[in-house]
Amino acid sequence: MHRTKHRPLATGAVSARGAVIFAALLSAVSVAWLAITVNSASAWLTAAAIGFYVVVYTLLLKPRTALSAVPGAGVVLRPP
Repeated sequence: MHRTKHRPLATGAVSARGAVIFAALLSAVSVAWLAITVNSASAWLTAAAIGFYVVVYTLLLKPRTALSAVPGAGVVLRPP
């Protein structure tokens, strides 16, 4: 994709394995931080959102359909 061709993963500056490790570590730290500083409900909801994004959006929808932007847009859209 023209828009993303210069990103570190696309150019090979970062390996796919390194990106997955970084993402998993960042996700775990953020969920733990929420559990410690806010509450467990926030941590669980964040973990569920990360899991939904990784599994449903990235692995299932994104490679298969152009409509993959619809659930992704639902996360950022809010009522006026």
